[in-house]
Amino acid sequence: MSSKQRILDETYLLFAEYGVHFSLSQVTKALGIKKQSIYNYFDKKDDLLVEMLTTRINDYYDEINQSLEMIATCTPKEQLYQMGMLFINSNTDTTRIKVRHCLSMIPHTELLKPLRENIEQQKTKHAHRFIDILKEGVENEEIIDGDLKFFSCFYFTFLRGLIDGSILSTPYENPKDFYNKFFEQYWMMISTK
Repeated sequence: MSSKQRILDETYLLFAEYGVHFSLSQVTKALGIKKQSIYNYFDKKDDLLVEMLTTRINDYYDEINQSLEMIATCTPKEQLYQMGMLFINSNTDTTRIKVRHCLSMIPHTELLKPLRENIEQQKTKHAHRFIDILKEGVENEEIIDGDLKFFSCFYFTFLRGLIDGSILSTPYENPKDFYNKFFEQYWMMISTK
């Protein structure tokens, strides 16, 4: 692994623990390197932080998008189910959840504006994909012709709560079992059968 990658990886762990309050000294101490090693790659802490977050977020969405492509030929019911399992499986890592939480606590500044715009574009893309799956289900007469935005909002609100709750506050014994119970009820609510 390159020195730069080691610095980025350690920054990720420290950001998860301390948010923006981590120091370059903590990075150097954890890696047993001199501060100059960081400055060989990054002019300042903000540059390191932005690159680390950008890389991690792009990797996360690449992983999600590749997996979504793999389920594109499934039935609408299976796509909706798998989409939820995908998000649960991609968010069971405590460090990833802590990083997302710390990122949400950073004040909106110009520094992170492109990063936040990227996140919003990805979230919008996934919401549209979900609506398209619902529309396909309506066309196939598998899903009732109801308020698809409500169906989507309801689903993602539950999923976000399950992911956050299972990691940060109220751990469920098994988030996947809880999701299975939810999805069974959700499908009964939106299904024509």
